[in-house]
Amino acid sequence: MPQLPPHITNNLTPAFPLREYQQDALARFVAVTEQPDPQRHLLFHMATGSGKTLVMAGCMLQLYALGYRRFLFFVNSNTIIKKTRANFLDDQSSKYLFAQTLSMAGNPVKLHEVSNFQSSAGEELQIVFTTIQGLHKQLAQPRENGLTLDDFAAGRTVMISDESHHINALTKKGKPTTAQLADLVSWEQTVERIHTAHSRNYLLEFTATAALDHPAIATKYQDALLFEYSLRAFCADRYSKDIQVLQSSQSIEMRVLQALLLSVYRQEVFAWNNVWSKPVVLIKSSTIADSVRFRESVDLLIDQLDAQQIGALREDNTDNVIAEAFQFFNSRGVQDHDLIASLQREFQEGNRISIDSRNDSDEKQLIINSLEDRDNPYRLIFAVDKLNEGWDVLNLFDIVRTYDSKQPASKIPAKTTVAEAQLIGRGARYFPFQLHPDQEKHRRKYDDEPSNPLRVCEELYYHAGHNPEYIRDLGQALIETGLRTQPIQVRKANSIQTQPASQVRATTQNTVDWISEQQGKHWQLDLRPVAEGQLLQEESGTPYTSIKFSDLPQRVLQKAVQAVPGLRFDRLKRLVPDLERTQQLFDSDLYLGNTSIEVLGEKDLRDVSPARLRTALVRMLEHLN
Repeated sequence: MPQLPPHITNNLTPAFPLREYQQDALARFVAVTEQPDPQRHLLFHMATGSGKTLVMAGCMLQLYALGYRRFLFFVNSNTIIKKTRANFLDDQSSKYLFAQTLSMAGNPVKLHEVSNFQSSAGEELQIVFTTIQGLHKQLAQPRENGLTLDDFAAGRTVMISDESHHINALTKKGKPTTAQLADLVSWEQTVERIHTAHSRNYLLEFTATAALDHPAIATKYQDALLFEYSLRAFCADRYSKDIQVLQSSQSIEMRVLQALLLSVYRQEVFAWNNVWSKPVVLIKSSTIADSVRFRESVDLLIDQLDAQQIGALREDNTDNVIAEAFQFFNSRGVQDHDLIASLQREFQEGNRISIDSRNDSDEKQLIINSLEDRDNPYRLIFAVDKLNEGWDVLNLFDIVRTYDSKQPASKIPAKTTVAEAQLIGRGARYFPFQLHPDQEKHRRKYDDEPSNPLRVCEELYYHAGHNPEYIRDLGQALIETGLRTQPIQVRKANSIQTQPASQVRATTQNTVDWISEQQGKHWQLDLRPVAEGQLLQEESGTPYTSIKFSDLPQRVLQKAVQAVPGLRFDRLKRLVPDLERTQQLFDSDLYLGNTSIEVLGEKDLRDVSPARLRTALVRMLEHLN
């Protein structure tokens, strides 16, 4: 792995050791910033849950070491600002990202939040937190003690844009006419004005959804994309929970009871292995009114829980994870009345919270972004759509879908289903634990041990009603987002069923064995414009051409390979000891040099922009590692 300078490694919190891909991202950033004429607009395209904010902190330390003192953090949501402010400034927060004592070359460094850059920073690191909307308004309507364009022209500044896909509206519209440009003052233009106000200003963008398949977006970031780590790679590297679906034809209340039982079971398994935990359950409703009504129903369910309901739950589940939970309790002499007492204690009124657009506050945002803390009692969350972006949670293990709307007939998942897949992605972040020092704390450990009780502690369960069409579309959405590589296995009461695979064509299903088996292999590379990572239905009449790996533009192929963590040379060298360089895989006849690729979507590769070709290659190469 690349060696990072001590002014980064010594000043980041030891509570969150840098992962390999984070070290790679920061090493690339250090290399770029130390060039004589560095690229000062850079994009980090990193999966949800992969620790972008820790990489931000490392970038700040590197630029501080290079003399930068002024930092502007902006995002589209006040919620994310509150969370990030604690991450950067509150050394008492469990998610504080810096070391307790910051120093550079033996000198102490202080971080200080400011409202503008009009006073001298000296050696202090000044940071402004704002929304993109607020930033745009301040520059359009300057006020006393507010930010002005002169602030950014007077001295070099680092701009950090989180969830930066929100500032690309103008780029997606295409090139405006002169008249349109005169009338259109957009967020994107505001950012560009600040970036160009001083020749040494940095613009660092961080997002998980950059829409690089869009031609205009691909062109914009052609030279700016510094590091890419997809959700597919994140999950394949086992940094996520394994997603399961538990389908039930019982009432919604019984579906919730299943989730609560499973949560207590998981907590007991953790405790049996001397790991403290507080597994959280999320109840997801489609409307605020439904969420209010359903909370009243669940409140009554918990408060009046009896042995008859526990018995019904036991009878309905004889061959799934709920049955495993009951077996675990039985083996430890836990009676039904003990289980009822435990459920009522763990999910008592003081441990329940509702959050939606009408029922929100700064206090609630702090609560739901610190659910892992020991002094945070909440473990049952009632929500609508308030938690789809900017929510950091590691101990969410169960999501209950309270509505059973049917899906319209379509070849692609509905927007609602895609949003639910994204919510699942937020909950899929791994809850770190280790039983002995040799275990990897932040990765799944029991994929190959399905009978190990701790396996349930690495799984997220999505509890849904009996709705095959919806489950099919959810499975496809999970594949498209990279959360799964195969159709979901649906667990039902008294049976386990595997849904039939959708008729989709993945680029390849090969494993690392492809390295020594690919002579004459024929693959498909898809250039048709789709969302990142999407697998497509078979279409007739699709234009195509054929090319060999060795004939691809080498600069484009090289950048694509660099963007796939699984193709790092150190990893490949262990698999292929005779390999002298990564590029040898693609230009040598011993490996992939003679391998042909059917390129779908274009008859002539000269019509394809390098950025678009690179994005498609990354999407394909991710399946090869």
